[in-house]
Amino acid sequence: MYRWSTVDQPTGQAYDAWHSQMTESAVPWQLDRPSSDSFSMDFSSAAIGSIGMTNSQFSSCEGYRSKREIQRSEDAYYSVQFMIDGHENVSSNEHRDVLSPGDAYLWDSEDEFSFQTINQIDSYSIRIPKFVFSGQRGGVEPSQRKANINKGVAAVLFQVVRSSFLNSGLMSPSENHVAQDVITSLVKTVFCASQADYRVEAPRKLLLQRVQNYIHNNLEDYSLSVETVARAQGISQRYLHSLFSDQALTFSGYVQHQRIESVKRDLANQLDKSTLTVIAQRYGFQESSHFSRVFKRATGITARDFRKSKA
Repeated sequence: MYRWSTVDQPTGQAYDAWHSQMTESAVPWQLDRPSSDSFSMDFSSAAIGSIGMTNSQFSSCEGYRSKREIQRSEDAYYSVQFMIDGHENVSSNEHRDVLSPGDAYLWDSEDEFSFQTINQIDSYSIRIPKFVFSGQRGGVEPSQRKANINKGVAAVLFQVVRSSFLNSGLMSPSENHVAQDVITSLVKTVFCASQADYRVEAPRKLLLQRVQNYIHNNLEDYSLSVETVARAQGISQRYLHSLFSDQALTFSGYVQHQRIESVKRDLANQLDKSTLTVIAQRYGFQESSHFSRVFKRATGITARDFRKSKA
């Protein structure tokens, strides 16, 4: 977790130091100099997968993102601010609002945006890249800007965000990915309410998808097994087996199916002149005889005949 505070800055230079931080960040801002020299800021940031998270306490200030700052941004994001204390005037594409304690507010980093804090602010914020947001059940876009974090799914979202932030350094990579997907699903549920019958995906289903992606990306590993995959995902072997209990294929069946499908794809590629043995080893089949038996049992023909049929 990264921490930054004006307490560490020389007297009278606190605002200038913060201005430098904000104008050079991944989501750059232009800030207007406050009338008082007593500006203060305490800022902590962490990452959950690809989601950026911050917790900030700061005195009155104001700023904006114009087309210039938008063009300088590294990526496009949806950002959600959770107000704990203080009040803030915001404007996004000329849509004006006042944020108060208990509000969650979503804005788009590709829209022009301005803010003016009225008094001391305490808030959490998350920044979800649009490629992550659209990648999960793509086609869903936010349809509202504001929610109440003291009730309903918005309350669940805020608790998950705050807990994930506080525990960000204690979670494994696979746990971070699960938390990322849960947060993204909750944000969609809260701010994409007009999407018919949208529901939060269960963490169990999300973890199964992570496991399947891991298997697909490691098919060449001869030692790919329940033990190695469970260890990589930070779960027990028993729980890994249970993830496949209501699927069409068991864990072993899924691994074998993915390997055979990958082999078939390469055999059908007329530009790939590799031998059968090389292609088989490419996807984790260490012994040619074993590969031949498995391929014929799965497809009904030999690998050699399959390749000839695609020539």
